[in-house]
Amino acid sequence: MQECKIEDAEKLIDAYADEESTTWNYDRSLMLYTCSGITMKFKKAIRQAFDSNKYIPAMPIARKTLRGDSGFFSRAT
Repeated sequence: MQECKIEDAEKLIDAYADEESTTWNYDRSLMLYTCSGITMKFKKAIRQAFDSNKYIPAMPIARKTLRGDSGFFSRAT
């Protein structure tokens, strides 16, 4: 089994604290949940992630790609 590298993930995410891409938002919230469970910090992070792209959580459930899926996700304008 691979060793959990939470400290490495925290350092990487902290190093790019200003990054607000959808990927980083969801990664940040997952890391917070993994480390501390459901906290106010996690709730803020998951809300920010959801606000950046609300379709991401549904994709594994739908088991299909979105129309015109290029493999990239971005904030709708």
